[in-house]
Amino acid sequence: MNFKRIIVVFELNYSFKQQVHQVLMISLDEIPVINWPDKSGEFKFVQLEVLNNLFLRFEVKRPDFHIYILRDFLTELNLPIIKTRSESGTRIIEPKGENYLVSGMGIADVYLEEKRIDFLGKSMDYKLAVNNDHIDKINLLFPDWKFRHL
Repeated sequence: MNFKRIIVVFELNYSFKQQVHQVLMISLDEIPVINWPDKSGEFKFVQLEVLNNLFLRFEVKRPDFHIYILRDFLTELNLPIIKTRSESGTRIIEPKGENYLVSGMGIADVYLEEKRIDFLGKSMDYKLAVNNDHIDKINLLFPDWKFRHL
């Protein structure tokens, strides 16, 4: 009797995961890989992978924190936000979720006129720095831009 209940629950959860996966796959095509700043300057950023799709998110409101950049993007994708604490005790959002992974964070100097971005630094709360492989893969999608990791 309990065995049947376990199977039913598993099937419901599996079906739900498939539905979430399908919804995200449709909406991911409509979401830009990079949310470009509207002017040159220094910006915090978050690098993410969502169902094997790469994204780079810059802060929209200035100044902003990495946690809010991540929160806004997860909210845009309707993904659950799971809060935890960093090693220092600061409240943060879990950097790894069921359908996403934060692969890097830091600060970038964006030069729109020159089509150049210099990536540096790291998030002190998340203990994550720039993920160079992620940056290089995104740079391939924007060949007229120069992405440098310093």
